[in-house]
Amino acid sequence: MGKITLLMMLTFCFALFSEENKIGSKEGLNSFIKNELKKGINSREEKLEWNSSRQEWLNQLKEKCFFAWPKKVSSTKPREIFSTTKSGIKLRAIEFTGLVNKTTLLIAHHPELEDPDLVVLNPLDAGGWEEFKESIGFEFSKFLREENIPKPNHKSFSQHQKMFKSFKWVMAYIKPNKQIQETSSRENLQLQNLGHSPESIQVWNTRLAIQTLRETGKMKHVPLWLQAQGRMAGVSLYASLFEPDITRLDLYNLPKSHINGPFFPNISRVIGMPQAVALALENSKIVIYQKDSDGWTYPKEIASKLKWEHQLQIRKIPPSQ
Repeated sequence: MGKITLLMMLTFCFALFSEENKIGSKEGLNSFIKNELKKGINSREEKLEWNSSRQEWLNQLKEKCFFAWPKKVSSTKPREIFSTTKSGIKLRAIEFTGLVNKTTLLIAHHPELEDPDLVVLNPLDAGGWEEFKESIGFEFSKFLREENIPKPNHKSFSQHQKMFKSFKWVMAYIKPNKQIQETSSRENLQLQNLGHSPESIQVWNTRLAIQTLRETGKMKHVPLWLQAQGRMAGVSLYASLFEPDITRLDLYNLPKSHINGPFFPNISRVIGMPQAVALALENSKIVIYQKDSDGWTYPKEIASKLKWEHQLQIRKIPPSQ
């Protein structure tokens, strides 16, 4: 048995003191100790029950929702498109083979960065890609080969410069694939016949981006966060279920129900968004940003039962944001 520290002793003492009105005798003390032991037993039973449910859900997701994925991840055939530095920011672009076609991973950091402390991966939707071009991309428009570059947000670019100068951080971005995001009804039907949805493909491609970032991006052992909003927050959440060592997920306006996306084959028959959050909690810290503090009762209950309270935070977004 490990050493009993002063803090542990103080904790036991405080617990006993709090129960003094209920104890009052030797019999009461014995009853209190039995109750504490019972809590431990209940906790173990709840953990075993959760492990069983968790594995069943993961199996069902693989068999009924993501059954059309390849059985294993083959080489993504990564290829560096460019690597250049402008105004204190280095930007690399790596192209890899996704489930449908080529996908681009962009990696930004300070030019002299060698040993990063953190890498944050941002799977982007069309709106997020426009924001990226406004914030950073406009300085690299020649290399990005984008036809439409929006008005530059110089304030945002300056903030990125300061961040990269002050912290050993890396920001990575998955460029949205127009062929996936702008599918017609006919193309959607074709995907469904193959067992896919646009967003199940995005989950797979996010997994590939994580692996490409770790291998080709030379960040194999760097703590990795996923950050996304809206449906892409849901995509990131599901990607984290199948990739190891995702330290944290920052999810903005995560849909509380699959009615609002992301959409996967048979998902409503298998699991809901609150259950998916609970599944991810075991391995990753999750911070959900939303306009209110409502929802997510199920993952909160699971976190409380399994002593994972520190793993889940719900933060309100100020109305102006």
